[in-house]
Amino acid sequence: MKKLRIVFTTFVLGLVVSGCSNSEETQQVQPQEAKVVQGNIFVSRNNEASDIKDLGEFLEAVNNGKQANLQIRQTTDEGDPTFTTLEYNNGIIKYTYDNSQDKYAGTDKGIQTSEYAKAIKEENNNGVYVSLIDKSGGKRKVYISPK
Repeated sequence: MKKLRIVFTTFVLGLVVSGCSNSEETQQVQPQEAKVVQGNIFVSRNNEASDIKDLGEFLEAVNNGKQANLQIRQTTDEGDPTFTTLEYNNGIIKYTYDNSQDKYAGTDKGIQTSEYAKAIKEENNNGVYVSLIDKSGGKRKVYISPK
């Protein structure tokens, strides 16, 4: 009788222990990665811009503090591409201008970068611009397209 009681107790104890343990792997909850707003604008040799709505989405993301990228591809009169890239992250807009593929770029040929604190869409009789404003209030206009 004593042996039966020990076997029974061991069996019950085994059930209790196995019921309390989690046999499934614990899945770690991954933080959801923030969506990066990405846009591309192509300005043709005829000054026609595609996907100009991407500019609005980029500026909206910047105003809401969301990570965003915008690339503007333009062509020279000869058809060579130039690229302007705006990358927003943690309150800083990184501006990159790349005319390294422009055969007639002259002495300023290459990649130039700078940082800005604010971006504003502006329009005048000549077209649509993005004005980038640095921390000291200096302004750089980035031409997007004609009106």
